[in-house]
Formats: sequence, C-alpha cells, structure tokens
Amino acid sequence: MKRLLVAAAIGAVSSSATAQKQASRDSRDIVLEARRVSPTTPLRIYGIAGSIRLVGWDRDSLVIMSQSRPRDFFFAHDPGGGGVKTGIDQYRFGVDSEHTAEDSRPFHFVVYLPKQSQVTVHSISAAIDASDVSGNFSTASGSILLRGLTGTLEVASVSGNIDVNASASWVRAQTGGGGRLLVRGAVQDVDASTVDGELDVATPTVMRGRFSSVNGDIRYASTPAAGSIFDFSNHSGAVDMALPREASAALDLSSVTGTVENGIAQARPAAGGAHSMHLTLGRGDAQMTVRTFKGTVRLRPTQP
Repeated sequence: MKRLLVAAAIGAVSSSATAQKQASRDSRDIVLEARRVSPTTPLRIYGIAGSIRLVGWDRDSLVIMSQSRPRDFFFAHDPGGGGVKTGIDQYRFGVDSEHTAEDSRPFHFVVYLPKQSQVTVHSISAAIDASDVSGNFSTASGSILLRGLTGTLEVASVSGNIDVNASASWVRAQTGGGGRLLVRGAVQDVDASTVDGELDVATPTVMRGRFSSVNGDIRYASTPAAGSIFDFSNHSGAVDMALPREASAALDLSSVTGTVENGIAQARPAAGGAHSMHLTLGRGDAQMTVRTFKGTVRLRPTQP
C-alpha cells in the first residue's frame, strides 16, 4: 500500500503544473515520505541547518522530498499529541540529531502539503520558504519568507530576516537581534515588532496595525485604508512615515526627547511643537498614532 501511495505522490508532483509554478523541484530530489492525509492534517517540522521549502497544494496528500536521505531523518505518526482534535492525524518529521548547529550537516527539504494544513516549523539556522501555507514559523538565525494565499501566520526569528509577502487575515511577527522585518503583500491584522532590526511596512491593506521596536527604525510607506487604525511605538529608533498626497488620515505624533518633523507642506498641524504634533490629511479616514521616547518622528510625502 505504501508503495502505491509513493508512486501516486510522485506522479502527482510530476504532473501538477500548479505545484511546479509554485516551487521549483530539482530533478535529483528523492521522495523521503509520501502519505494520503486529511486536508486539515497538522504538520510539525524540526531541523537545525539547511533549508525547508513548503508548498501548499489542492491535494489530500503529503510528499517530503530531498536530494539525499539525512542520517537522522525521522517520520512519526502522533494521533494523540499536541492538542490535535479527535479524528485528525498529526504527522511529525525532521532531522533528529544530538549535534549542534555548528557540526550538523545541512538538510534541504521540499514539502508538498494540503493548503488547509496548519504547520509548525522550528529550526536553528535553516532558511524557511513557504507558499500558500498557514501556521507557526520560528528560527534562531535563519531567514523566513512567507508568501501566497494563507490564513493566519505567527513568525519569530532571533536574528534572521523575516519577509511576509502573503495574503493573510492575521499576522504576528517578531525579530530579536538585528534581523530585518518586512511586512507587505495583503495582510489585514498585523502585530509586528523588532529589538534592533529595521521594521518596514509597505502594504495598503492593513486595517489594524501595531508596530514597535526598541532600537530599530520603523518605516511606513503606503496609503492607509479608510477606517484603519495604526499604532507605532519606538524607544531609541526613528519612525519614518511616507504618505502619498491622496492619503486621508488623522495623525497624532509625539516623542519624549526626540523631535517631530513635518515634511508635508499641505499638512497644517492643528496643535503641536518640537516634540508633538496633531494634524489631519484629507478627511482623516484612518487613525495613526506614533510615539517614541528618544527617536525622531518624520512625516514626509511619498517619493514620486
């Protein structure tokens, strides 16, 4: 039975034009595991170094591929663990090793799984690239790229870069050290933070956004949607707001010891001074609050 499933999965991978468009597959890849699964099967992936590429597809099957079979590769069926609901299988695979990230051989997984699955990925330095997949993604120093059509995303990296370029209803993302956090795509509800890394926001679809940093600069460059609510906070880093001429927003800008700079000529503050400013652009359809302790707050027009 397993041989039949493997053969069917290989045929599905080779014949699926959608999957080929979503992620390229090296001809040297071998099938490590192939299973027929429920469309909502949760999947947990563990690894240390290398890369993990996940591709959501419209099939009730799970296919795990790699250029070679890692020595410590495991695949375990855990029907009762992790708080999984009754009747839903849970699959767990990865590289199980006692070695540290420094002496572990890199692995490279390509995983095809149902789009409705909820994924949990934990790594040390592995790069994570996921398309059309929802879930929880975390790494210590690896980079994370999330794209495509998803549901909810929870992303964390200690020092690696995070790029959220997906269509998602809810996103929570954070970096610790100097990793850069980029939020774009079509996200609606976002809570994003950094410690020392830069935080860039470049999407007009956010309806509720909370963005914060300790020392990293925060940059917003887009058109706020009507009815949206934003909260930007920083301690030592600057907050740079680049808005187009047609933007409609009520802005409340303040800094305890830093300065507030208004570079939009047509925007006349209703009140304010060197450390605070209240002004309205257009009809004030969006609410945007910016607070820093020592960082500069800059309001400027979008570059043509």
